[in-house]
Amino acid sequence: MSLTTQFIAELVRAANEADRLTRFEVKRLLNRSIGTIRDIRKQTGIPGSSRAKDVEFIFGWLRPGVREA
Repeated sequence: MSLTTQFIAELVRAANEADRLTRFEVKRLLNRSIGTIRDIRKQTGIPGSSRAKDVEFIFGWLRPGVREA
């Protein structure tokens, strides 16, 4: 199983347990999501964007709002 596939499986598990995730876990998943999106874009040659509809931009914007409890 590739690292990307493993991470997607982790996201699915987290989504099924969203009410039990700590803020730290949410922030960690957002950080890993941003990194994974960047890696996949580099591998496939898809350029990044700073447009409001861009998922990498949105996750980066949300991340500071997740505070430690």
